[in-house]
Amino acid sequence: MRLKWLKIQTLPGIEPGFIFEAPGAGINIVTGPNAIGKSSLARALGYLLHGARKEDPPALSLEAELESGDITWRVLRNGSQVVWYLNGEAASRPTLPGAGQTGLYRLSM
Repeated sequence: MRLKWLKIQTLPGIEPGFIFEAPGAGINIVTGPNAIGKSSLARALGYLLHGARKEDPPALSLEAELESGDITWRVLRNGSQVVWYLNGEAASRPTLPGAGQTGLYRLSM
């Protein structure tokens, strides 16, 4: 599954929000100076993909679009409510790696 874009409207530490558009297929590396939102991208993606947890901030407004072949997934989160769409229709959350495996895909530079 490939991230196409991620929209952060409300996330603690981010003001104003922004949209991250993945530059293309393959591996994308986000680099830059401190305080530009690199870690916030990872946090926002985690809040979307792993569903609501008690320790999450109450005020979240996030949205992302992902694709896998001809399939397009969209996920929206407002507060603790997470809604998934498959090709434009409401759907159950797809099977994804567990939250404990998220760190396996990060590189520190």
